Amino acid sequence: MKKFIFLLLSITTLVISCQKPDSKNRPIPPLKAFEGTWEYDVWINDSTLENKYFCVKLDSVGNDSIEGLFASVWLNGNRLDGTNANDEIETNVWGKLILDSLYVTVQGSYDESASAKAVLYSVNDSSLLWKTICRNGYDIFIPDSVILKLEPQNESEDTIFSQGKVQSP
Repeated sequence: MKKFIFLLLSITTLVISCQKPDSKNRPIPPLKAFEGTWEYDVWINDSTLENKYFCVKLDSVGNDSIEGLFASVWLNGNRLDGTNANDEIETNVWGKLILDSLYVTVQGSYDESASAKAVLYSVNDSSLLWKTICRNGYDIFIPDSVILKLEPQNESEDTIFSQGKVQSP
């Protein structure tokens, strides 16, 4: 009888310990966590080709989708992509929230046949992790993996998107 009780307790413990963690306990950021104007820049000096600036503006569309614009200045201003290359563009970023990640498709403007897919993760209230997961075409100027910072609301008039002009970082 003791062996039977021990065996029953052992099996119960094994079954409980092998269950997958409850995904309901993991916080899922709402779509609103991805809305806003997000920026990344590297500015070493006025002449280096390593200088770059990337900005993405995201707005929710429905319960799980996002649309927006991206603009980038690469190679110290020698390559412009997104709304910088074509200021008639209204949308060049489309995305969908899946669990805690925002999966986006980006359409280039420097080379209109170039596109990319990226995934964004909410790091905190003022940071997103951007990871490019695939590129279609060579000439799309977006970062591979960077932390994007949320631009404060009161500075939104000075963004790269204001009046279609590029602002120096």
